[in-house]
Amino acid sequence: MLYVHIGCHKTGSSAIQQAFIRNRALLLAQGCEFIADGNGGGVHRLAQGLRGASMQAPLPADSAIAQIAKSKAAVKVISSEAFESASADGVKALRRHLGRQPATVVVYLRRQPDAIQSAYLQQIKRCATRMPFDAWFERFAVGAGGRSRFDYEVLIDRWKRAGFADIVVRRYDRALLPDQDVVADFLQAVGQSGDLRKDPRWTAVPDINRSISIVQAEVLRQLWQLHGAVPDDELRKQFDPLVTHFLDTRARDSSSLLTEAQLALCDQQFAASNQRVAAAFFPSDAALFPEKVYVPRQAMPSSLLAPKQWIAALSFAMKLSAAKPKRTDKVAARKAGGAKPTPLKPNKAGAALKAG
Repeated sequence: MLYVHIGCHKTGSSAIQQAFIRNRALLLAQGCEFIADGNGGGVHRLAQGLRGASMQAPLPADSAIAQIAKSKAAVKVISSEAFESASADGVKALRRHLGRQPATVVVYLRRQPDAIQSAYLQQIKRCATRMPFDAWFERFAVGAGGRSRFDYEVLIDRWKRAGFADIVVRRYDRALLPDQDVVADFLQAVGQSGDLRKDPRWTAVPDINRSISIVQAEVLRQLWQLHGAVPDDELRKQFDPLVTHFLDTRARDSSSLLTEAQLALCDQQFAASNQRVAAAFFPSDAALFPEKVYVPRQAMPSSLLAPKQWIAALSFAMKLSAAKPKRTDKVAARKAGGAKPTPLKPNKAGAALKAG
């Protein structure tokens, strides 16, 4: 049996992948093989390739598909939250390449307001956007954009229509998870014992890919805006210590990033499809998710940084921008046989913020 874990985003996928890759040998001894394609702890290259029209044969010998075909394990597991974004044609191509391999899809669903907020904060953290939340919400969370990503009935139907008839739906809610642990829940979902985590040979996974708070996000968004564009990968690495500093020193918010009107819009857009998903997978439950009372956002928060710290942080950002060599400078340096420019030391970010 092959289990295909398709996310969704921000439902503990990174924790699951890291737990399974770090305990690969122990799981294999139980007859469960976790297959990765060399990109992190999952099969992200495979999943990202499904966003287009099709997967072209022949496949590389080291591809996840080839590993699945070669595996003798009774249970095989592949995982990537990027499967969530696979096109209908891409999912059909995956089913076709798997041939007669029996496959069960495992998907974790999260309340839409929480999923939307977490997705935005993650994009800010990864420098993927500098849009204010309200503009981002209008573009990506509601209407056609929201339907393609946050309507779970649409997602499940896409995989069903491609030939994945066996789908296991789990709810990402700590109150519903065994020991409030998504890894323990996923072990059970793929036919393993959650108690495997108590084996002395089990390697625990630290808290990874933590969300940032609303205030942290607004501070970082303004830093990205300072550049007039989202930093590229090279510059983003220089900002990472800045993010780490915020994560270590700022408590996450208890209130929602969504306003009362936005919360109502979510309910209006997703309530009916959520109810149909609940009826199909949780027929004894009144709703897809347990009731949750949200504290709507009244206004965008102001920064908690003192003015002196703000100046230090912005000055640091400006230094990074000035220190980034232009492409022509890099080419000239290579031709001259010169060494690469030395980047600023990461710990200077934290030092700048702690000043004052």
